[in-house]
Order: sequence, then C-alpha cells, then structure tokens
Amino acid sequence: MLQIIGTPAKRVPGGTLEQQSCLSPLVGGVTKFSVTVTEIAWASWARWDDFGTTFPPRLDVVGDLLRKIPKVDDLLRHEEWQRRLASFPATLSKDMLRITLDELRSSIKEGAVEVLPTSEKIIADTAKKVQDSVKPGLRTVINATGVIIHTNLGRSMLSRAAVDAIMKVANNYCNLEYDVGAGKRGDRYEHCLSVLRRLTGAQGALIVNNNAAAV
Repeated sequence: MLQIIGTPAKRVPGGTLEQQSCLSPLVGGVTKFSVTVTEIAWASWARWDDFGTTFPPRLDVVGDLLRKIPKVDDLLRHEEWQRRLASFPATLSKDMLRITLDELRSSIKEGAVEVLPTSEKIIADTAKKVQDSVKPGLRTVINATGVIIHTNLGRSMLSRAAVDAIMKVANNYCNLEYDVGAGKRGDRYEHCLSVLRRLTGAQGALIVNNNAAAV
C-alpha cells in the first residue's frame, strides 16, 4: 500500500493526482509528483472529495480476498464446526456465521484485512458469537451507589427464605387458582390478601405490579 504523508491529493487537469510538498516512503526527498489515474485501480467506494493521505486497497486485491471467503455450506461441513457448534441450534449458528462473514467482507472492503483468516478462525469467531448470544442477560452486581433500593439494580433484594419459597413452588405445579379444600377454581389473589388484611387491619386489599396501576 502506497502511503503519502503531507497535504491531501487533489485532482488536476489531465486526469492525474498531484501531491504538493509531500514526503513519501517510496519517493524520498521529492517535493512534487503526479500519478496517473489509470495506473492505480481505486476501490469503488473511494471519492475524490474524501480522498485522504492513504491510498485505498487495489480492486484486484480486494476482489481476490472476497472471492476466497469460504462458502457457508463448506464451513457447515467443516470438522471444526461440528466440534464447536453441533450442540447449538442450527438456525442460531447459521445466523451468527452470516454475521461473521458480513463483518469480514466489510473489513476487507475497508482495507483492514490483508490476509484472509482461516476457516478455523472464522468458525471460532462464530462460536464466540453464539456462546455470547445464549448467555443469560441478568447477572449479579455489587451495589456501590449508596442507594439501598435502586431501580436500575433490581430494587430490594429478596430474603433467602423468600427465594427458597419461590423456588420450591416454581419448580412444580401449584394451586395458583385452585381451591384445594373446595375442590374447585379459586382466586389467585387470596394467597396473599389474607396476609395483607392481617398486617394492615384493612377490610380488603388489592395487589398491583406497580404504583401507576394502583391509581
């Protein structure tokens, strides 16, 4: 890649690029030189207006790298794919593979990739994307904000007894809306309404999931 250090190039009559007062690793000590447009295969996305001090990659190099990108079907049959991704849903793995290949194509067109990664590297990058996508989004953090009931951090924590009670019921079927004593459908709110009435001394109670619903 030819790199020019100095003032940006400009287009001049006659179809040449002229660089004024520049220093170049390939043209030492020369203060002015011209390069004909036909001598360089510019990338299709390069424009005269935003041409900077680094020449974009040649079209033949970019095209050669793009043509050498492994096909999806070949990667799916690769031994490394079977070892790393056979246990994940096929649709998810294919989607992540297409994203990986799209990112690779973009990097090649931008000139960020000069050597095509191996099939094993492409599969490894895809496997990381798949693994990251199936990780649970919620995880424990340390609240160092000084705010005890913090909305962004899950508000109040549940006690161990409450968590154990939830886990015991959540792992099984339960009588959520079934009156076991009467043998018929019951009221899901009754499980805690009686407790609230005893705690508050109120004749009745209503349970909502946020304060706005209580208005």
